[in-house]
Amino acid sequence: MKALVGLVVVVLIVCSGVAFAANQFTVVITNRAVIRAVGIGVYEDPDCTKALSSIDWGVLDPGSSVHRTIYLKNLSNVAVVLALSTENWQPPEAATYIGLSWDYDGRELSPGDKLSVVLTLTISSEISGISSFSFDIIITATG
Repeated sequence: MKALVGLVVVVLIVCSGVAFAANQFTVVITNRAVIRAVGIGVYEDPDCTKALSSIDWGVLDPGSSVHRTIYLKNLSNVAVVLALSTENWQPPEAATYIGLSWDYDGRELSPGDKLSVVLTLTISSEISGISSFSFDIIITATG
């Protein structure tokens, strides 16, 4: 009986250690970014009929990158070039560990031109202490 009790204690300790180890290195990061566009329409479809106002990046792991294709349309009456920026990071230190980039090549968009771009959200493998975050994506058209 003592051997059985000892075995149960060892099994419980081992199981607890496995559960602890698995949770120790798992970080669930959720986010939903708000998109604010200036002089440009942002859409979720290539025909530019469904406006896009936010992106749900899903659950992210440290060291990972996630890609989302968005569609842009020049709504102004002059040719424009685009710029991407971010602001309003919550918590503010998230901006240290999380980056946003895109594959826009800097070409000029004439009035009415449409363009697909891929946004890439990259999470540093060094991230710690952040379990959720949010930020605003700013796309500005300058003509």
